[in-house]
Amino acid sequence: MSNKRILKTYLALCFCVFTLNVFPQKVTNSIHKKNEFSKPTLDSLVLKTDSIRSNLSSFEVGINGQPQVVYWGRTFGLKQNGLDLALLFTSKKGVFIYTTFYYWSMEATPNTIAFGDIGIGYEKEFNKNIYASISYEKWLTFNGEDYVNKALNNAITLQTSFDFNWFNFSAIAYNMFGIYNVLENDFLINKKILLHTFSKKCVLFIKPEISSVFANKNFLPIYGDFPHTYDNRTNYKLIDIETNLPVRLLLNNAYIEPAFHYAFPVNQGNENLKPFFYFTFKLAVKLYVNQKLPKTPF
Repeated sequence: MSNKRILKTYLALCFCVFTLNVFPQKVTNSIHKKNEFSKPTLDSLVLKTDSIRSNLSSFEVGINGQPQVVYWGRTFGLKQNGLDLALLFTSKKGVFIYTTFYYWSMEATPNTIAFGDIGIGYEKEFNKNIYASISYEKWLTFNGEDYVNKALNNAITLQTSFDFNWFNFSAIAYNMFGIYNVLENDFLINKKILLHTFSKKCVLFIKPEISSVFANKNFLPIYGDFPHTYDNRTNYKLIDIETNLPVRLLLNNAYIEPAFHYAFPVNQGNENLKPFFYFTFKLAVKLYVNQKLPKTPF
């Protein structure tokens, strides 16, 4: 399959996701308190894009830590930290199943799991340079409020990555829906750079990245004190730009990855946000059903 045909197929899929916004849901509640719920970034799951580098089925367990929870370059005025626990199974045929649970240090959910999700999808490498995946995710909330539980509780995700040797480009489309309907598109450019090889099983590298997020502005009334007065299909704009620098130490079939981020949120409405720095870290272990390990497990 040619690169042009792959690109056309991806654009067609993105159009299908976009058309899911044609019938906006009605909203009856006009004002929300901040952080009644908070959708975490879907990529906090442990790097599904690296899970098909071999023809072996595998389990992956990962922890993602956030000393400052940030979503779309915003903290929404809340000083909270978070810890995510993810479990991912990928079959050698490309089907993957995962679940993630999120803990946030907010008074809304003290000392409890704030959020969870379970998903299923399919991923495929068309060749060593082109990757694509599609998945469906069901969100689980634990705060007991029926309206909030139904606000956003489903997500369809389409992702395509192109490896141009000297850099990698990824485009991701999310359609998040429930009472609300939020469309998001992420675009990422990154490059993996080897820093040092300590041994065959211990490697250090960095992956500098720049990312941008486009979305409709439904997140403003969802996360802040704004009235629900506009059409769900309008106000699709650039929301956030970030530069990211993950530093990964690969230890056989496990890795440790601190990451440094600098967010440039794009102000919407009455927002008065400024660029800021934040930090995250990941720990992950991959276990193969077949004991034979590939050369590059991640």
